[in-house]
Amino acid sequence: MDGLPGVITSDDDFGVNARGLLVTETTIAQFEGWDPEGKPEFSRSRKALQYSDSIDDFVKIMLDGNNGGYANDWLLGDNKTGEIALFELGLKEHSVRRTKDGCFVGSNFPVDPKLIKAETTFDPTKKESSPNARRTRWEQLMSEHRGKIDLDAAKRFETDVFDVIEKKAGANDRTLCGRVEVSLAAFRSGIGRRSIPAEPCRRK
Repeated sequence: MDGLPGVITSDDDFGVNARGLLVTETTIAQFEGWDPEGKPEFSRSRKALQYSDSIDDFVKIMLDGNNGGYANDWLLGDNKTGEIALFELGLKEHSVRRTKDGCFVGSNFPVDPKLIKAETTFDPTKKESSPNARRTRWEQLMSEHRGKIDLDAAKRFETDVFDVIEKKAGANDRTLCGRVEVSLAAFRSGIGRRSIPAEPCRRK
């Protein structure tokens, strides 16, 4: 876990605990939901990272008092069992997908249709939105590299600059490198797209 002085949760939303649990997340774009009586996400995620011995433990702690704040797709791995999971947590809706022979990806796109309909304004059919474009690229890369992904490949994926909408290389908010500032600069200069998506663009 990393953080600034005085911060008690991970600023990078990434951590590994002594029990072999790996945790990262990607924010759910255009999420709407909040329970002011619940426990804040930073408190639950800090506790879950520190005390979880398994994926089930992490899910249980995050659900306890869930306030819907900072709704995420949590990407989890258990080094003890070789299992990974995608834990999608909204306010009222959540789901857990698990595998020991596959992968999960995240780039701000919600996955569960029920959560999308009930708790977001996200449009999964809008191909040109940055989360949907990045999802398409992730799925292309995972299909192409299945069974051959190592640390070097993972680093290349994180810096990938292929735009699936333009069908060419060129870093922007739709590419996996998450270069939203490139798109904003082009937009401001009048040579880029006429609209820039409001949803967050994060390299996860």
